[in-house]
Amino acid sequence: MGGGAQATLCAVPYEHLIFIPDHVTWEQAGGFAEAFTTAFDALVLQANIKPGERVLISGAAGGVGTAAVQIAHVLGAHVIAVTRTKEHHQKLRELGADEAVLGEASQVSKPWTSCSNCSVRTNLEKAQHCLAPFARVVVIGLGAVPRSKSIC
Repeated sequence: MGGGAQATLCAVPYEHLIFIPDHVTWEQAGGFAEAFTTAFDALVLQANIKPGERVLISGAAGGVGTAAVQIAHVLGAHVIAVTRTKEHHQKLRELGADEAVLGEASQVSKPWTSCSNCSVRTNLEKAQHCLAPFARVVVIGLGAVPRSKSIC
């Protein structure tokens, strides 16, 4: 359904469907598809993450962030999770993060080769000196970026 739709039943190609186990609610299934599709696109299709690369996930405690941590881990990357509070660090390590950092990405000591979910422009600006040569940065969402003044 291009642009969305509302219906009780809908015919779609089977390639567009995912199996939902009995223990997963419809709400969880809907969130899973959105978060993991977005993270997969960023890390695999856009950033082309390879095993052994250092990947920084800013906003790691959110839906797309936790999906990105798991995907980067499965790909064999060294995962650095950045959050605003420490309360999520242990869970992120359980999901595959090798490091959990509080605050800004600029606190990461070694250069990293790829960055995902850097939705806050100021965080990315402060972290640029941590990028390795030829690093890739994938920005997901621009909600926190200040709007420029219109000239019209």
